[in-house]
Amino acid sequence: NDFVRSFWDKKFESIPLGTYAETNHTLAKCGLVENIVLHNRSENTILIVLRRDIVSQCVSYLTRNDFGNITLAWQWYLHPSYLKKIVNPEPFFKFGVVGLPLWYCYEMAARQEYYLQKFSAKVQMVEVTLENAITDIGANQLYNNLGFRGNVTIPPKKNANASVPNAQLTDTIRNITSKINADMSQLVSDAIKARFSF
Repeated sequence: NDFVRSFWDKKFESIPLGTYAETNHTLAKCGLVENIVLHNRSENTILIVLRRDIVSQCVSYLTRNDFGNITLAWQWYLHPSYLKKIVNPEPFFKFGVVGLPLWYCYEMAARQEYYLQKFSAKVQMVEVTLENAITDIGANQLYNNLGFRGNVTIPPKKNANASVPNAQLTDTIRNITSKINADMSQLVSDAIKARFSF
């Protein structure tokens, strides 16, 4: 809508020329990709499609209680009552407190696939997993894929979750995800053919 487009007009005007990095993941949920294309920023933009193991991701959310308060879901993540979603949240509700963060993980995976299918021909996207990017080899691959040359050294962790993930919780999430058969590529392809859009 006009309000969102106005936000992106101001945002892009404030970005200096030259190398600039934005790491706020919430921006990808409010029109970033579409507006990069609309504002002809695609030639000078690289988007990192960062994936993470769904079990580890979900356990992290649960350990930090990220979905314990609805205001956090609305401010930083997504809530299943949001109208524009790709993954049906209903089947996840039967998992209790695990359901909301687990649905969110699958919804984000679907959105990554959506943007890849819809816009990867218009803006460069580099795919990487968190598990690979935090290794010396993976960090160097990412650095080179972003167009830089040379080697990088991974700095020590500064914001790692201090609490150790609960082994039983991890096993529970792994058991649930092992029974979910989600073909994101097909799901998103079908949604796009049905004229779904954000």
